[in-house]
Amino acid sequence: MSGSPELHELTAEAAAAEIRARRLSPVELVDAVLARIEQLDAGLSCFATVDPDGARAAARAAEAQVTSSAELGALHGVPCSVKDLIDVRGLPTIRGAVPFTDAVAQADAPAATLLRQAGAVCVGKTTTPEFGWSFITASPVTGRTLNPWCPDRTAGGSSGGAGAALAAGMGPLAVATDGGGSIRLPAAFTGVVGLKPTSGRVPTYPPSDLGTLGHLGPMARSVRDVARLLDVLTGHTQAEPGPMAHACGRPVEHLRVGYSPALNGGPVDPEVRAVVDGWVADLVAAGVPVTRFDLVLDGVEDTWDRLYAQSITRQVDALTPSAREQLSPQLRAFVDSTRGLPRSAGPDAELVRRAVTARADAVLRDYDLVITPTTSTVAFDAGLEHPGTVAGVPVGLTDWARLTQVWNLTGFPAISLPAGTIAGGLPVGVQIAGPPYGDGMLLALAAYAERALGSRLPRRVAG
Repeated sequence: MSGSPELHELTAEAAAAEIRARRLSPVELVDAVLARIEQLDAGLSCFATVDPDGARAAARAAEAQVTSSAELGALHGVPCSVKDLIDVRGLPTIRGAVPFTDAVAQADAPAATLLRQAGAVCVGKTTTPEFGWSFITASPVTGRTLNPWCPDRTAGGSSGGAGAALAAGMGPLAVATDGGGSIRLPAAFTGVVGLKPTSGRVPTYPPSDLGTLGHLGPMARSVRDVARLLDVLTGHTQAEPGPMAHACGRPVEHLRVGYSPALNGGPVDPEVRAVVDGWVADLVAAGVPVTRFDLVLDGVEDTWDRLYAQSITRQVDALTPSAREQLSPQLRAFVDSTRGLPRSAGPDAELVRRAVTARADAVLRDYDLVITPTTSTVAFDAGLEHPGTVAGVPVGLTDWARLTQVWNLTGFPAISLPAGTIAGGLPVGVQIAGPPYGDGMLLALAAYAERALGSRLPRRVAG
């Protein structure tokens, strides 16, 4: 494959196989990805930190291991990015915030350790809003992260850098975090795949200030790559396929699948709904029975908002007064707006959260898996903090993202994959959720859909 101009488009699975077969040099692959970053990142702002020297040194070491016939890991020589809320030894963990611009990690988070053990090459840290607080990716440190499909639109947040980098070919894999949709929303907006695993399946360090709302998980351009990366993040770093990769080949025709086009009757853009309706119809035609129903889980909205508000406020209040002054006006205004919440808001919300989880568990006794749109809208203008309206209904900072938030409240796994595009060409995501530790089951359905329905995107993002 030497000299191929399309190395940046390789899946991780294909790249790892080519490297093990000695048909692809890890150095050549990493150089191609770094060249892609140099070409496109200035216009998209996907990376908070790029580490070309470290990545090339790791690639040279990976190549030496291949030629010496050493035992190779699952992702040997494959480039990967890590969201800038996760520690990677020797690289800054800026967290999107000016007060942390000089904070260099002294040790790896567990995820970074597992990536190294699997042989992956970290090319850099992807952008995030301050502390991952927003559903768009913009910060005083890195500016706005833009959508490669349409650079005047947002890439979503808070893992917008990861999603945009994948869509633009700046590496095949990304590790990100999700406290209310931060993996799945950017995946939907940028036309890639993102999985929020079952709560606790992947170790999260530094600990999320969102508590058990916060998850760490994989993003990629294919379901199989997401499964492969999830195996690594849960400790299966060897070359042979792990349990999540094996799950991608399981039969799915027997599954009881439910489809709800909304949550609690909330607004969904008609174009988004039409694309997901079409995806579900095609899935049925491909042999998977799907039952239409209305997903009603009372209490999601206020419960998630209260827990989220208190967690962000705790992070800001832990800073010195001078450090708080360095935060964006938007974040400071949001924190000021939460000051009226009673002290009991958090404990009260946790009680309601248990009830929401019990109701979701009851739904997943009727259905093995539940399909919804990932988002209520497509990517909106990059200068906005939220879409303003959805299907003619006014929406605020967080309430356009309820379809993803519910699965953070419950801790249940959920994946977003491309369902197609609206007339203007912007991607639409479809979300599949399942019961606790049903990650393999939802990966099986997602992988089946990816095979049976083919690519739902009309083109790859060009450079």
